Amino acid sequence: MVFKRVESAEKRWQRLHGSDLMAEIITDVKFIDGIKQVEENSRNVA
Repeated sequence: MVFKRVESAEKRWQRLHGSDLMAEIITDVKFIDGIKQVEENSRNVA
């Protein structure tokens, strides 16, 4: 019975969107409202 319920649930599951961004999330890249934030260096290199 559990097997049948799992099979039924699998038909409605959706794939995760943005799974290709997981590497960036793991490396601590910041996202605000789904937009990747680029960190700018505040000091000038001469």
